[in-house]
Amino acid sequence: MDLENKIATLTEENKELAAALENERTLVKILREKLEKSSQLHDDSKTEVNHLNSLLTEMQHDYIDMQRKFDKEKREKDEALLRNAHMSQSIEMSQCNVRYQETEITDLKAKIAELEALLAQHKENQAACMLIKEHEETRKTEIEQLKRRIDEATDSENALKKTIQDLETEICDKNKKIKTLDNRISDMKKTLQRELQQSSKSDLTSVEEQDISRRYLKHVVLRFLTARELEARQLTRALSVLLRLSAHEEALLRSALPPRSGISAWFPSLNNT
Repeated sequence: MDLENKIATLTEENKELAAALENERTLVKILREKLEKSSQLHDDSKTEVNHLNSLLTEMQHDYIDMQRKFDKEKREKDEALLRNAHMSQSIEMSQCNVRYQETEITDLKAKIAELEALLAQHKENQAACMLIKEHEETRKTEIEQLKRRIDEATDSENALKKTIQDLETEICDKNKKIKTLDNRISDMKKTLQRELQQSSKSDLTSVEEQDISRRYLKHVVLRFLTARELEARQLTRALSVLLRLSAHEEALLRSALPPRSGISAWFPSLNNT
């Protein structure tokens, strides 16, 4: 019984081991398949990595080429900007030169206009010279007439100088006469003062004083009427005192003096006799 049990047990264990072995074989088969797949994947990955490495290498080469192109384009851009700056400066200088040349052209045009005007004036002067030459005889006659006029003017000038000298001499004589008249007026004033002093000392009556004043007034009026203009103007003050004229009346008397001299100035009818 024990042996049968052991055999049965061993049989069971053998079955279990066989099943386990089968399972292990199946597992090994699966693992082999997975290993094959992994190897295949590894090979594929390796191939892809190689491909990616080649792509990376190509991209690096492309990047280097692009960097070179970028640097080249940047240099070309900088050179273009520099050329543009030079061109802008050249254009500005050209514009300045154009403006300067325009100014010079304007000045030259103005000078040409001035020269044309001078040329036209020169032509006119030449034409005038031709006319002067054509009318030279007439000019000579006119020059002779002008010379005669100059001689006549010289004679007139000499006559005027002589007249001026005569007038200066007459003025000197009149100044002397004026001084003489001033002396006479001073003497008359002194005489009047002496008469007034004598009348005050001798206690004259009012009738006698009026008689003296009347005689002096008559004397002054006669001198005023018969004197020349200058002496009459000097006697105006004495006459205004004697007649007790106001300043306005004295001014009217002065303005009424005629510009003539002597008694004929007051009585024009005497000039006709």
